[in-house]
Amino acid sequence: MPFQNPVIVIPGITATELIDDYPMTSDTVWSMVLNKEYERVALHPDDLTFEAIEPAHVFPGRAFSIYDDLIRMLRHELSQAADKPTPVFAFPYDWRVDVQATAARLVAFIEEVLKRTALLRYYADAGDGLRVDLVGHSMGGLIISECLLQLGGKAAGKVGKVATIGTPFLGSLEAIVKVATGMSLLTGSTPHEREREAARVTPAVYQLFPSYANAAVEATGGGATVDVDLLNPENMQASILASLAEFVRLYSVKPKDRRTRAQEILEELIAGARAHRERVRKLKPKVDWLAVVGVGQKTRVQMTVTRLRGKPRFEISDSQFVNDLTRDTPASRRTGDGTVPLEGALPPFMSDTQPICVIEQDLGFLELRDRMLVQFGGFHGLLPAVNLVQRLVVRHFFPKYRGPVWGRPVPGTDPTQWAPPIPGLERRDYSALPG
Repeated sequence: MPFQNPVIVIPGITATELIDDYPMTSDTVWSMVLNKEYERVALHPDDLTFEAIEPAHVFPGRAFSIYDDLIRMLRHELSQAADKPTPVFAFPYDWRVDVQATAARLVAFIEEVLKRTALLRYYADAGDGLRVDLVGHSMGGLIISECLLQLGGKAAGKVGKVATIGTPFLGSLEAIVKVATGMSLLTGSTPHEREREAARVTPAVYQLFPSYANAAVEATGGGATVDVDLLNPENMQASILASLAEFVRLYSVKPKDRRTRAQEILEELIAGARAHRERVRKLKPKVDWLAVVGVGQKTRVQMTVTRLRGKPRFEISDSQFVNDLTRDTPASRRTGDGTVPLEGALPPFMSDTQPICVIEQDLGFLELRDRMLVQFGGFHGLLPAVNLVQRLVVRHFFPKYRGPVWGRPVPGTDPTQWAPPIPGLERRDYSALPG
């Protein structure tokens, strides 16, 4: 009997608790519901790996409970027998820092998981054939991408299969909105304006800036528009630079003009984001990859940039949330999962014929729980808790799994050319959507 690979589940941005153990009694400074201390998780302008308010020692705690059901499902369905459980690990991480640093930690954790699994008696004969399967939700998929790049030629010997769920490979406008106003769905369904100061010194947020076509546009007259490159510091609105300058005044120990230093920080953050995006675009994974994409939800798909005294100004409003994907317009790509637009979720290293799209209407009577979760917390954040998504991941990792699974091609593609990585997957259309 072939060995079932151990699995690592990588959460999305902000979905890991952060704990400060500098106090004699450790404080949870970031949690799923009760505690989000933005000031204590803000990073230092002189070193974006440490906290602005020192002394402190903030490190990742547990992954949010939204992933518990997925982990339990994988442990149950992938196990050969009750006394031979397949190891499934969560990978909580410090979601504030550059994804390259987190990916390096994931590389080390893969080695640890392989060594731990080899110590199980029923894996003793696996030998060099043992690999790790990876599941990434949202930014977790970007960490997997960077991890594979760091592994390089060794990836095929370490990683078996990959599944990504709602990953913003080409970014999300919610990241820009988070930095500009704080009022973004990027960190959940209850954002706060005071988040923006912490977001402006968070490298990972910049690495979620959108780069897909027409994400941000500027009018040029006569109804015409041009793309605005949001991975260019010159296109950031003035309030972002001003906020960074104030952070420098409050916390920097470097003897430099604060506005000059703020400009350097902004350029550093955006350069890191651009480099990350270029690496993702060039990725050529040699692993079996399942990309699950949520569609059919009102999502911010485009933002307008205007000029105020020659300086960029982001026009942000609720009217930017659109969903043109209906049963009458099944080819429209102006849709998304509520946080990540379709165009931002499509992997640039994969044909558009390969991803599997899921919609809220896929949830039947027996999945009433999932439908209620979507209404409460939004489709994007709850994708890993949706039973259909969990079953798709299980089928991908364990082809003999016989639970009911189905999916939909990417809107606007030829459905007859759909080639998902799950052979024989039932193909559905978009007739279940409202008209």
